[in-house]
Amino acid sequence: MMRLWRVFGSSASSDPEALERSVRFVRHLRWTVPIFLSLIALFFEVWEHLFSSRYEEQRLFNFSAEVLVFGLLGPVLIFLILTLTTRFFLLWKQALVYLHELNQNLEHLVAERTRELEAKNEALERANQELRQLDRLKSDFIALVSHELVTPLTTINGGLELLLQGREMLPSDVQQRLAFLQGEVARLTRLVGRILQVSRLEAGKLHLNCGPVALRPLLQRVVDSLVQDRRVDLLLSDHLPPLWADEIYLEEMLRNLIGNAVKYTPSGSPIHIRVVQRSPQSVDITITDHGPGIPPEKQQQLFIPFSQIVQGERRESSGWGLGLYLTRRLAELHGGRLWVESPVWEDSEGPGTCFHLELPIAPDIEPDEDAVRAQEEVTAYARNLAHRR
Repeated sequence: MMRLWRVFGSSASSDPEALERSVRFVRHLRWTVPIFLSLIALFFEVWEHLFSSRYEEQRLFNFSAEVLVFGLLGPVLIFLILTLTTRFFLLWKQALVYLHELNQNLEHLVAERTRELEAKNEALERANQELRQLDRLKSDFIALVSHELVTPLTTINGGLELLLQGREMLPSDVQQRLAFLQGEVARLTRLVGRILQVSRLEAGKLHLNCGPVALRPLLQRVVDSLVQDRRVDLLLSDHLPPLWADEIYLEEMLRNLIGNAVKYTPSGSPIHIRVVQRSPQSVDITITDHGPGIPPEKQQQLFIPFSQIVQGERRESSGWGLGLYLTRRLAELHGGRLWVESPVWEDSEGPGTCFHLELPIAPDIEPDEDAVRAQEEVTAYARNLAHRR
């Protein structure tokens, strides 16, 4: 029984060999225990009824009945119980053998799939490295070609300007052709400049020269240069702090967003520009138009380079699909962000689009004492010189 207890109460219950030993042990018990019990019962009954009983008339009956009950039926029941136990152990053994086979097959299958997965991962990593190398080569090639195009475009533009200086001596059709060529050269120059910026951004070679920038005059200058036949609703918060930005790239971001609003806004509709300080660390610039709007499923497509929204069988407008991509990347380089909201108005013909440009505020910088002292000396010298005159 201790052996059976060890089988049920330990990890040996999952071992087919240990279970086989238990089966053999139960098979032995199936015969030895009933025989042993029968002999003991027969011994005590013989002693009780044949040698020590006082009632001789009942000795034979009591002896036969008790031998049948205690010496025969009890061992037979024990034999049957142990037989069922043996069969149960055999079924248990078969189940364990089957489970062991399944585990071995599963381990083999997992090991095989793991090797296949490792091989695929290695192939995928090699493919990724090749793609990254090709992407770098593509960026370098585009940057090289774009850079080489700048010089001839500058030369062509200079030649056209020189010819147009004496336009009075040229026929009108030649003047028109030259003006058209100058416009096309300028457009191609802008495209080459955009491609160079994209290449520098993707290569991580675009560096910002950040400093405090007053937004109000810069924004007014961009509006005056881009918006001529549109009404502009311009609203800026009072005491607007300076932004911490590269003034050149900040102007380019504003030109891209306002130019985009001018492109899509009908001639009779206004353009709304709002500048609000949302937090102590940032300023939110919103440019809202009354254009056709942008479907929600196509809004992220705006910020993919060389990608434009297609409505039906034609594009919404001409362009290169680089302005909004560059604006978002430049905003992220400044520590800000750019996102789009559409529709804005409850107007089926002009639901409009709103671009949010969030940029950081310039930190408080203490003035340089030496620079302040030098400025005071220059001012005092200028006053003395004016007084002497």
